[in-house]
Amino acid sequence: MDSLEAALVTTPWGAVIGNALAILVVLGILLAMLRGKRMSFKDKLRSRRAREREAKRRKDLLVESVRTHLVPAFVRQGFAFAPRQVDPGAVERKAVGISPFGQLQRARPDGKTDLVEIQFMTYQRAAFRINACAVPKEGMMTLSGHRTAEECIALGVKDLYSHARPWLRPPLRALRLEPLGEWFSVWHWPFRALTKGDYDKLAMKAVGILPELESALRAGELGPHMRRLVMKPRTMLGSEMNALHILFRSNRFNLSKVGEHFINPCCFGEDLAAWLRPKLAEKNVETTSPYQEDWGWELPATCGRDSYYLCMSGNADNSGNDEGEWRIIVEKRRSIWARLTARGKITADDPLVRLVEEILEEEPAIRNVHREE
Repeated sequence: MDSLEAALVTTPWGAVIGNALAILVVLGILLAMLRGKRMSFKDKLRSRRAREREAKRRKDLLVESVRTHLVPAFVRQGFAFAPRQVDPGAVERKAVGISPFGQLQRARPDGKTDLVEIQFMTYQRAAFRINACAVPKEGMMTLSGHRTAEECIALGVKDLYSHARPWLRPPLRALRLEPLGEWFSVWHWPFRALTKGDYDKLAMKAVGILPELESALRAGELGPHMRRLVMKPRTMLGSEMNALHILFRSNRFNLSKVGEHFINPCCFGEDLAAWLRPKLAEKNVETTSPYQEDWGWELPATCGRDSYYLCMSGNADNSGNDEGEWRIIVEKRRSIWARLTARGKITADDPLVRLVEEILEEEPAIRNVHREE
């Protein structure tokens, strides 16, 4: 008995429980994979359609709750509807319905114009955040350089974002993951059907942070539910990355039409990524599908044994014109061990950088290809 008690006392129960939970998670994943393999194609299709219908039901309930509670609260504060004029062309599947209420505007006696957008998550997910900006009458600095007030209003520039879970911000900030947790969404137990009442409560929770938004717009004071994006010109981005910058001029790619699916008005580069991808494939560089970020477009690539991100963005010379300067940031990825041992740093003769430069220089519509010093 004494030996049994000693064994119980000396056993590292924390490690045992942690290992047991890890084993359970792995078993759950394996069971899900086996179940997926055993399902017929029709069953998989039926299951996917059921999930899509449920996602749409939840999204519709949330939109209606926001329309009933949050939008009238903005109207009571003096905002009015002013939908942005955007390119009516094709919209990415994931971006359908991300801004059903368009843009809300409010003119102030001091000459400033307040902009607000209620942005919903992509792929019809039932979550939203509030984006806003107080545009000075003299204009302001944006991610694509200084813009006049009229341009900022037309483009719908935003630099204030709501954060639904302020208690998560300190650890997220420490991990440099602070944007996570910013979306208003309903947490619920699995297999529990969400109702209109759940989303009404969520919309009212968002109404409760409007005093913080008002203070941020009028006085620049950020409450726990608000964060501000510091606007820096493109030339200042990527300075802390393991990257090299390639600049060029062209009017071949879109810099004039703000797509409805753009996360921000400056998110140009979609057509550049689509053009560059097959060019890289011809030179044996593997790529995956490009995706949009809040500053432009990103194209993951593999050259030899090294992995990269090609970050693309452009800045028009004049509003409504495709002529302008483009920037491709070639970021070389490094493992944690490579960072700790100071290995894997990108060099001036990096093979992917040289390939990208060659591709750009071979295109007649592209001029003045050079690296940023």
